[in-house]
Amino acid sequence: MKIAATLFIMLFACFKLSASTCSDTSKTVSSKNKTDSLRAFTDFKANQTYQLARTENHVYSVRLLAFNNLPDSLKFTGNKKLFAMTDNTESLRALLILSHADSLKLKQADSLRIVEAVHVDSVKKNIKVMGIDELKQQLKANKYELLKGPLYTEISLRYLNYDTLSNKKQKSLYQNEAISYTMLALHQYSIYDDTLGLRLCFDNLTKVYFAQKKYTQAKWFILQSNNLSRLKNDVPNIIASLITLSAIKSDIEDYTLAMSDLNEALQLSITHHYPKIESEVLKNYAMLYNRVKNYPKEAMMLKKRDSLNESIRRDERAKLIASMNAQAFIQKRKLDSLQKKKVYTYNIRKSYKNSSAKKITSL
Repeated sequence: MKIAATLFIMLFACFKLSASTCSDTSKTVSSKNKTDSLRAFTDFKANQTYQLARTENHVYSVRLLAFNNLPDSLKFTGNKKLFAMTDNTESLRALLILSHADSLKLKQADSLRIVEAVHVDSVKKNIKVMGIDELKQQLKANKYELLKGPLYTEISLRYLNYDTLSNKKQKSLYQNEAISYTMLALHQYSIYDDTLGLRLCFDNLTKVYFAQKKYTQAKWFILQSNNLSRLKNDVPNIIASLITLSAIKSDIEDYTLAMSDLNEALQLSITHHYPKIESEVLKNYAMLYNRVKNYPKEAMMLKKRDSLNESIRRDERAKLIASMNAQAFIQKRKLDSLQKKKVYTYNIRKSYKNSSAKKITSL
């Protein structure tokens, strides 16, 4: 009996222990399932948020692109809210259309600029042959800023022909008009940083002021011309400005500096092989020596110049003869080639006739 009771108690304990273990296992599985479900739900929400963010970022980028390409008139004149309001597709489409229209306007503006440049070049060629009155009429009718400088310059060039006038009063009037129009041209060229136009103006002003014996102004403007030529490494114009500068200094009896300018001009002309310019420099040397009454050196410089001019003429003759010989040689080769073709054609025809005659005889 005791044994049976003991067995019963042991079986009951085992059964209870088994039930407890199953309960714990089911609780663990249930908890794990809940955790997995929660993680899956969180991942799903995060993915949705990411997709939404991507969409919003894309829309934002499109809005920003469209807004940035808008004309300034739409951006800043009471339309600052446009960017914030473009949350719908229609607004975005409207912005993009406006942006495209603005880009088309820019392209049209570029085309107009090209047409304007072509027109300006055409007018520049025509004004070279116009008289003063025609040029002034052209200036009044002109609509292009780029043409103002060339027009002022051409008018000033007409007035720079004052050397042909004998009337002193009219000559003075022409000189003043030349200065006035050159100053206007100078202003226009300075706006566009046109160095060639500026240098031309400086040279023209130097000429007038030098003729009027206003040496300070003449010297200042020729120095500006010289500086521009040096910046562009334009050796012929550097030499030309040095010759003019030397003449001005010679007029004010600053002979040492005048000689220094001529020395530099001569060195440049020899170094860069400009024999004609070198001849001009030698002539100015002779003029300077004449002013200081150093006649032997004047004669020496004139002799050098004459010798150089003779050498230049010989070289030009030699080049001309060489060119003529080359042309004659080419012409001779053409004639020889033509003659050979004629002989070849004649021989072919002759052989053909002979063969034809033989065939007829055999028949």
